[in-house]
Amino acid sequence: MLIDRFLFLAFVVLVTVPICAAAPLHERIDQWIEARAGGEMAAPEDDAEFLRRVYLDLNGIVPTADEARAFLADKDSQKRAELLVRLLAGPEYARRSEALGEFAWALLSSAEFRLNH
Repeated sequence: MLIDRFLFLAFVVLVTVPICAAAPLHERIDQWIEARAGGEMAAPEDDAEFLRRVYLDLNGIVPTADEARAFLADKDSQKRAELLVRLLAGPEYARRSEALGEFAWALLSSAEFRLNH
């Protein structure tokens, strides 16, 4: 029993220490994408483009004028991450995800899809 605990702790230390010492996940994802891009990467988008795209992608709508003005006026360096968290936690994202899931299920279960794929 004691040896099992020791082995488990040794495993946790050996596995998690290198992971914790690695670059943050978003940086590793960026590096992976850049390595496989096969060409020049697009320049990072400005705040207005980011705002429009994240609203459309997650909620299926553009932000209101008041939401856009507030986001663009915000000087916080973490405002993009905070917006993502807020949108992902919101009811619009849940409704959109459910609707997209139902559409995908209907498509995948259709006779035409099964015959052609």
